[in-house]
Amino acid sequence: MLLVLGGCASAPATPNAAPKPPPEAAPSTPSSPAPRLPTVRVKILGFNDFHGHLTTELHDGRPLGGAAVLAAYLRGATKLAPERTFIVHAGDFVGASPPDSGLLQDEPTVAFLNALTDDRCADERRERECPVIGTLGNHEFDEGKLELLRLLRGGNHVKGPFLENPWRGARYDMICANVRDEATHAPLLRPYALRQVDGVPIAFIGAVLREAPRILSPEAVQGLAFTDEAEAINAVVRELAPRGVHAFVVLIHQGDEQPRYAGPTLASAPAPAGALDEIVRRLDGDVDLVVSGHAHRFTNARIATESGKEVLVVQALAYGVAYADVELLLERKSGDVIGSTATIVPAFADAGSGREPDRAVADIVARADARVAPLVREIVATSAAEVTRDTTPAGESALGDLVAEAARAAVHADFGLTNQGGLRASLPAGKVTRGDVLTTQPFGNRVLAVTLSGAQLTALLEQQWGAGQIQAGRILQIAGFGYTWDPRAAPGSRIVEVHDAKRRRLDAKRRYRVGLSSFIAEGGDGFTLLKTLAPEHAAGGDPNDADALVTFLKSLPEPFVAKTDGRIVKR
Repeated sequence: MLLVLGGCASAPATPNAAPKPPPEAAPSTPSSPAPRLPTVRVKILGFNDFHGHLTTELHDGRPLGGAAVLAAYLRGATKLAPERTFIVHAGDFVGASPPDSGLLQDEPTVAFLNALTDDRCADERRERECPVIGTLGNHEFDEGKLELLRLLRGGNHVKGPFLENPWRGARYDMICANVRDEATHAPLLRPYALRQVDGVPIAFIGAVLREAPRILSPEAVQGLAFTDEAEAINAVVRELAPRGVHAFVVLIHQGDEQPRYAGPTLASAPAPAGALDEIVRRLDGDVDLVVSGHAHRFTNARIATESGKEVLVVQALAYGVAYADVELLLERKSGDVIGSTATIVPAFADAGSGREPDRAVADIVARADARVAPLVREIVATSAAEVTRDTTPAGESALGDLVAEAARAAVHADFGLTNQGGLRASLPAGKVTRGDVLTTQPFGNRVLAVTLSGAQLTALLEQQWGAGQIQAGRILQIAGFGYTWDPRAAPGSRIVEVHDAKRRRLDAKRRYRVGLSSFIAEGGDGFTLLKTLAPEHAAGGDPNDADALVTFLKSLPEPFVAKTDGRIVKR
């Protein structure tokens, strides 16, 4: 039977009562050990998709998140019982980061989580005792396996050192069960972390979405195999259960979505929906808690497995604006979780623990800000209004149009392309700094040129749909041409027509020069057609995408205006 935990009430104080005298000393007798309770309480503090957001930001008019604020909440929630509390993250801790982290190879973000570790995370104890544990998201692979391992294990980057010399790497534990070396089949990281709480074992298993290679540059995941999430998780359960482990926490970079609500887990809350459902349904009945991510959404619900077991699933939005405070009740004799509940707690900077940001982490953020300040403060343009990445029903965004135009101009092409998923933040109204541009395009992609026939361009546009469904972030943003698509048509025939800027239908045989990001040129986001084409490189080196946007913004009349113009039409 699954129990829902409640709070503990303290005895009421008696007003104005005189203090009681201390009791007389009892005769000296050998002390006997305190009886062990039949249950053990464990607290899990989970967050996801931090993406290097070190600085507090305004959300609906209130300051939320930021590394020092989130650290204050996590430390405060740990204080009551540090020996039974774990801090966990479900991937995309780094990657697609703002400049104060991204320009420093995300070392300041790793340093933030390092600051929350203690002596139990010393090298010789880390894999047995460290209470800070994370798994991989797709963005941890943005710069490939070698850079990921350098960031975790230590060693200065070629552009470093940055804030720490030498860079010592992550001092917390990182796990992932479903990424292996294709040649050796060896896991990239340890699949799980096994811990003891008052003598009762609890296992943490990590996993990243199996589809990660489809949304990454093929170069970034070369030589790696991403296997089925549920199968990899269940294999760990089958390994550990015969050893007496029956409490399992999964950290997975995949997620669902449900309407938000405040307070503890509600049985009556609307059911979540998304890609995580199918994975949870197939999990072993010994799994008790899933800390999820990737969707950047709220989740606090129980999802039934095929065996009928209800698993608590949580997700705390993104960017450190909230965390999941989970309580587990373990039965000492069996080691099973017999109770669970969670609350998604907003990390307000103007209330609660957020009013006193963590000093050690605030110092890390201040040093990172100072290091990148000379570059990010440069004003490159003035915008008449916010340039938003929000899309029309057809999939077009004002920011996407602007960035595609910049790619087109950078390589003197007929057309321009960029992927909507690569645009991470809108550009503000008013003064636009280089830091704003780097926040919008944080990946450091290059702008390349390829030559496509009209027929090839149409075929490329058809690749925006996979398995009959448009994939999030896969609608290409375009410049120099337009097209109409029909969602009711069968996959492979959804493009109704493609025309140039003068609304003339493209000639299927004519060849066009197209400027685009290296990410999609290498087949990222599933645009495999581009992998068959040889890119044309600039004599002086391919321009960086953020630099290309800066150059383009500087060429526009002030203040510049950017808005959608209907170049993409949904029938």
